[in-house]
Amino acid sequence: MTGRSVEDVLALEPLPQKLTGQVALVTGSARGLGRAYALRLARLGADVVINDLDLTANRRYDERLTPGCETVVDEIRALDRRSIGIEADATNEGQVRSMVGKIEEEFGRLDIVICNTGGALVPGPSVASEVPIDDFQRMMDLNFMSAVITCQAVAPIMKRQGRGRIVLVGSQAGLRSQGA
Repeated sequence: MTGRSVEDVLALEPLPQKLTGQVALVTGSARGLGRAYALRLARLGADVVINDLDLTANRRYDERLTPGCETVVDEIRALDRRSIGIEADATNEGQVRSMVGKIEEEFGRLDIVICNTGGALVPGPSVASEVPIDDFQRMMDLNFMSAVITCQAVAPIMKRQGRGRIVLVGSQAGLRSQGA
């Protein structure tokens, strides 16, 4: 994208730059809600790390990005913010620790983490009485353990800094039954 920011293209009003100088990580942010969180953080002044299994996942779901941008990383950069994309599985402790190491190496800090990885991304039934145990374990890894792994990986940086914010994204599906 040349000469025009995402805000210009989408005709968005500028936001107060209250996150200038801060670095944010959003897991599961190549599309959907994660993308929205990442763009909002960037519009508030933060540099943003985009994490997903596939940084071009928007294509698979036919989600359009800002014209001229191939990835959410490009959209963040079009807002004149620093951004890197890291393909890593948030359910894999080694990959998450490696990702956090890259973030610290690139930016020297990490102030905000949004644990957005999750969803009902397994085939077949998700009703508790019918779901195969392997699929249930995958759902627990995706929706719960990914957050635990990410929080454990970022905690040492935030403790050294003496500050940091972690946001855990959930779903209303955890509050109601989908049948027996």
